[in-house]
Amino acid sequence: MDNQNSMNAEVKAKIKSHFVDINEDKFTKVKVVNCKQNFEWKGSALQNKFMITEKAYSHNLKLKLDYRHKDEIDSVFFVFTYSNTDDGYPHMSNLQLFLILDDNKTIELNDVSGLDSASQMSKVGDDYINIYIETGQLSISVSDFIQIANANKIDYSIRFGGGKLDGTFSDNELNIFKGFYNATFDEDFEVDRLSNYLNSDASKPKEAKGGGGCYIATMAYGSYEHPQVMVLRDFRDNYLAKRNWGTKFIATYYKYSPKLVEHLKNKVLINKIVRSILNLFIKTIK
Repeated sequence: MDNQNSMNAEVKAKIKSHFVDINEDKFTKVKVVNCKQNFEWKGSALQNKFMITEKAYSHNLKLKLDYRHKDEIDSVFFVFTYSNTDDGYPHMSNLQLFLILDDNKTIELNDVSGLDSASQMSKVGDDYINIYIETGQLSISVSDFIQIANANKIDYSIRFGGGKLDGTFSDNELNIFKGFYNATFDEDFEVDRLSNYLNSDASKPKEAKGGGGCYIATMAYGSYEHPQVMVLRDFRDNYLAKRNWGTKFIATYYKYSPKLVEHLKNKVLINKIVRSILNLFIKTIK
């Protein structure tokens, strides 16, 4: 029994480490739990959904979970952040989230708070670009969040501005809800499922897997999040990956490019040449 309890404690510690950061203000006694894992939509998945744009690669929508405990009150928040480098703010003041759990219960969240907009110049690689960022959050009761954590299928509809984004959370995304609940409320909840998930490749960051990073482009532009790298990633995911010859090219690229980058990453002149070639290629695929 002691061995089993020790193993469960070790697994739960691993779950906490993977899913959350926990902080408590020793003066105000406010406890805040931030989920480390985000839900993310970008590129063509957002094209013309909330804003009309020709540069889908520059748009990004993230959802993260927060928990706060203050004065004996528990609060869970869905925090949405929309960012882009082109078109300003999508107007999240009418933010709504609809969730259908296991094709049965519907949860609607529409009490938007914490709305914030900001424009900032950021250095991406060697370039400075203007980024528009808008954030809005929706609160949910703990009882409703418990039902979400227990669901094995969740359809969603995210709505704000003049558009909406509909879909179904994947099994791995469901694990974010389950892991956040387990770690936040320190319960023996879905321990076996989450343990199997953390021991699988599915829990690893995309950049750590074979098909994740655009190695040569990242080397040339200096950042995985550079707008030009985003164009190439979108081309990879929505053109090459959908064709037999394209998947073979991708496999060959990821086999040889990491070693090539190791030899070339500090060669300033070669990086400039590679960047010039990629700039010309990107003009042809836009």
